[in-house]
Order: sequence, then C-alpha cells, then structure tokens
Amino acid sequence: MVTVDTTVSESFEKRRHDLRIMPGAPDVSQLIDSPPPRNGATADVAPALAPEPMQPQAASTPCKKVLIIIPCFNEESSIADVIDGIPKDGLAHTYDIDVLVIDNNSSDNTAAIAKQMGARLVHEPLQGKGNAIRTAFRNLGDADYVVMLDGDNTYRPEELGRVLEPLNSGFCDVVIGSRLCGRIEDGSMTMLNRVGNWIYSHLVRYSYHVNVTDVLTGYFAWKREVVEGLLPHLQAEGFAIEMEMITKMARLGNDIYSVPISYHSRDGESTLSPLIDGARIFKTYVANLRWRPTVLDAPHDARRDR
Repeated sequence: MVTVDTTVSESFEKRRHDLRIMPGAPDVSQLIDSPPPRNGATADVAPALAPEPMQPQAASTPCKKVLIIIPCFNEESSIADVIDGIPKDGLAHTYDIDVLVIDNNSSDNTAAIAKQMGARLVHEPLQGKGNAIRTAFRNLGDADYVVMLDGDNTYRPEELGRVLEPLNSGFCDVVIGSRLCGRIEDGSMTMLNRVGNWIYSHLVRYSYHVNVTDVLTGYFAWKREVVEGLLPHLQAEGFAIEMEMITKMARLGNDIYSVPISYHSRDGESTLSPLIDGARIFKTYVANLRWRPTVLDAPHDARRDR
C-alpha cells in the first residue's frame, strides 16, 4: 500500500487554488490536476514562456520642406522685419523652411539686406509682380510646399503655420490667406480697395465655383505640384497675377480654400493703382471665364514681347 505525504498534497492544492484566482492567469489545470508525485519521483515542470519580442519603433516622419517666396521692389525698410518674423524655430519640428527673395529691379538696398538676413536671392530685371512670381516658380529647389508673402510687412509671417496646416493635413491643394474674413488693421486698406476686393471675390465665387473670400490677397500657400502645373499658364506681368492664378487654378481643378489672416499698414508707398490695376484685374477675370487648359499652353516670357 502506497502512502501519500499529506503535506505535499496540501501544498499542491493551495498552489492550484492560488493560480486559478490570479487575474489574467492562464489555464494551468492540465498541468496541475494530476496527483502529486510519489516519494522519490520528479514532477514535470512547465516550460517558461518566452518574452514577446519588442516591436521596432516607427521612424520619425521627415520634415516637409517649405519655400517662402517674397517678391520685392524697393522694400529696404521692411524686408528685414518680414524675414525675421518667419517662425523657423517654432515650426522646426514639422517644416524645414527656406526663404527666397525675388529682387524685382530694386534701386535701394533691398537685395543686400535680404542677403544679410540669410535669404536666397534671385534677380528679375523685368518690372512687375507677375514677372517676379514666375521667376520664383522656376527656382523651387526641392520644396514640398510654396508660400508667398509680400515684402512690405503687411502680412504676418508668424501666421505661416495657419496657412500650411490645411496642406500638410491633406485638406486641400491651395490655401488663400483671407484679409476680408480676418483682421484688418485700421487704415491699412482703403474703402475703395475693400469694396472692390469684395466685389471681385463674389464674382469669382459665383463664376468659377471656387471657395475663396479674398481674390486679391498676397498670402498664398501651394503644394509643389500645383505650382508646377500652374506655371506654364501664367501670363500676367503685374498686379493682375493673383486674379490670374486663382481663376486658372479653379479651371485646373485645384482644391482651394481660405483661412483668416491679419493685414497691417505697409511700410512705404504702394505702387498699386486702384483704377489702372483694377481695370487690368477685371480684364483678367473676364478673359479667363472662357479659358481652359490645353497642352498647347507654353510658359510666357514677357521679354519676347519687347
């Protein structure tokens, strides 16, 4: 007759009970529901579970490269403040920012100051904002996004993150900084300019079916592929360039939205003529009503017209 050590049996029952009540404990009944070993016998030991391998951490997303283009004509009193206000450090975790100043035949120290502030510099001797912008579009480097600011310090470069976020999140292709839906400093925009801008913006929304609220703004942000697709179709030499870009981007099917921005009084005198440039802007609006992109369109070079 075989005798069982009651001490071993009681210890075994306690171990089985403890294992079963532990939260999340595996079902070990098959391992412990067998009789305790006889004297001199060796109990089977369950193999230890191997630790789960550590999952490799995902690589950090590389920063998007942003090129800020600033067309300038005699902006020596303001260009340093514009460049200095760009929040490179504040956005460094998301964007790698470069600055390109287009000197549009300035007769003052605009170019020298811009270079001293660390900006890249290109010269466009043919006068006109449209000419300067096309030159900038031909010098994008490896940028993922392109942002346009004026060099007169009327727009806040500190609001850069606001115009970039809809692009970076995939919400749209183009962002328009809207002064009319934003904050306009007293005295920074005449009533004539404000009313004219409101009328033009209403006409563009109605005729071109595009969701913009300020068609004459100087604060834009584009995805690179939009700029590359738009460049061959641009022809305006002067201040009608904003109207041309918006109406042709609408015809090209780009997804365009507006965000509110601030607008302040400019440093120095404006070269925009409300009547002359206003007439050119209206002419551009009308001309593009029937415009459709074709493969025959070629980049416009105003030098050939002289």
